[in-house]
Amino acid sequence: MSKGGKSPFAVVVANMKVEEPYINKFDYTNNLAPLSGAEPKYEPKKWNKGKIKENHNCYAYALNKFAPNRGDKSQPGYFSNFPPLRETDYSCATFATRMKKDNPGLYISDFNTKCKPHMHKGFLAIASGEDFDYHFWRQDDTGYWSHKPGRTDAKDTDGKGKKIKNPLMADRSSSSFDYDTPCFFFCVNSKLSSLRSSTNSH
Repeated sequence: MSKGGKSPFAVVVANMKVEEPYINKFDYTNNLAPLSGAEPKYEPKKWNKGKIKENHNCYAYALNKFAPNRGDKSQPGYFSNFPPLRETDYSCATFATRMKKDNPGLYISDFNTKCKPHMHKGFLAIASGEDFDYHFWRQDDTGYWSHKPGRTDAKDTDGKGKKIKNPLMADRSSSSFDYDTPCFFFCVNSKLSSLRSSTNSH
């Protein structure tokens, strides 16, 4: 808890000027994070075929929201009717607000704290520089982390081809971006989470 009894998430959302990611020194570890028992199975074949691969991005994958009829890639905040992301929106605080509006039960956590029952852990980082982008990772029932970059394959390896024990410590670069700004770990309940693409309500 932070000063005044507010949770870390409440502080981030209440003060939009907060740009520093909620990462602490204890998150920098190569151990596996504890499991809640609600982590999704690592099933890359399920996500890496046809229309599913095209229309499910890192956000849908991190929330484990599998929808065969989804019209397009989902974006944080669309379910809550936020406008499309602009360059000025690429801050940890803005994403925290959008994600919290879409998923009221979602909360920021840290690497070493087990999520509440029925919730699994995710991680967000942002790419800075001339081009802006964001990327999500999720912890699976194996204890390792996986991700699905855009319209490409879901995988459990980082930019150097190593299995991901902790996305904060992993190589977060890709052929297009280097997600060099870590934002926060969070916990989410897949069954109670909501997202929407730009073209439909799934």
